[in-house]
This record gives sequence, structure tokens and C-alpha cells, in this order.
Amino acid sequence: MEAVDPPLLDLYAVLGVDESATIDEVKAAFRRQLLAVHPDKLPPFASDAERATATERTRVVLQANEVLSNTACREQYDRARLNPVPDREVSMAEAWEVWIRVVLEGVSRQYGVAGGGPRFMHVLCTILAPALGGAIAGVTGIKVGMALATVLNEKGIRATLRELAVGEQLLFMRAMEVLSADLRG
Repeated sequence: MEAVDPPLLDLYAVLGVDESATIDEVKAAFRRQLLAVHPDKLPPFASDAERATATERTRVVLQANEVLSNTACREQYDRARLNPVPDREVSMAEAWEVWIRVVLEGVSRQYGVAGGGPRFMHVLCTILAPALGGAIAGVTGIKVGMALATVLNEKGIRATLRELAVGEQLLFMRAMEVLSADLRG
């Protein structure tokens, strides 16, 4: 994951406000940042790469405002920053369930497979990759299958993670840690 993925992102730094900023200060900082990074502010001869960068920065600024201007979301975000890993242990069964749920949702988003459809085979192959890898090559096969399924569906998984609550994002991260640790040893 890159640095802009929640919950690793410091939303206060994105908007350039202190953690004690009021909602009005957050909104004012949001407007300033949005004007500074919005793709519409680029010159007409800007490259596609510059436009893509501006679009991503705009998305991050919008995300920061959405979280920090909502009292409940802000409290949840602040708690997650103080405790980045869930307090409780995550069992292997729960780790697999979380991984499969997020990956399946990501596949559905990326390939438009909601409720079955023409790409059902892709979903099936995505979930079967770790299982078949494990049956063929043991632990190494499971690792390769997980990595392959995650990489092939990265765009959809990122979109899914962005829409999850911070606690669920942390649970997914913890699940990945548990699965990786179990496969290492």
C-alpha cells in the first residue's frame, strides 16, 4: 500500500491544521487546499500525469475534510491513530474471512461482478488461487496465490478499503499481518 491509503494518512497534515482545530478551521483549510490542488487549476497544457496527480491529491483532500469535519468520524479516526492495530487477537479463521470478504468486494468493484455475471469465473479464480496454490505447493503456494489475487485486484481492493470504516480497515491490516505471520512460520 502507498502512503495515501487510510489509515496511514495524516489527515491533519493534509489540510494543514492542528489536531485541536475547530470544524470551522477544518472547513476553511479544506477550501484553501482544494483550491490549491484541484485539477481545474492546472494550465491547459498540463500533462496527463500532472492531471492524475492533481486528481489524487483532490481525492485525499476531500477524504480529509469528510473525516475531520464530522465529529463522530473524527473521534474514530483519532482513536485509530492512537491505536493502529486492533486490541484483540484475530484468529486465522477470522483473518481468512476478512481477506476473502475485502478481496471479493474489490473484485466486484473492479470487474462489475455484483451478484454474479459474466466475470464470475474471475471471482472464482481469485478466491481459489490461494487454496489451489496451497494444495499444489503448500505454504509457498498459498503466499503466491494471495499475492497474485491481491495484485490483480488492487484497484478494486483499494476502492473497497477507502469506503470501509477505519476499524474495518485496521481489521483488514491486522488480518494481513496474521496471515503473513502464519505463512512465514
